[in-house]
Amino acid sequence: MFIVKGLVEAMGGTIELNSDDEYGFIAIITLNIAKNNEVNS
Repeated sequence: MFIVKGLVEAMGGTIELNSDDEYGFIAIITLNIAKNNEVNS
């Protein structure tokens, strides 16, 4: 999970872990698409 967190943050996004899920955890990943598109264009 820490590797994924690092990758997401490197892409300008954020990741939240929610341990209240019935499966043990939920990973909520939000990427800053506008920022990424600016860099790519």
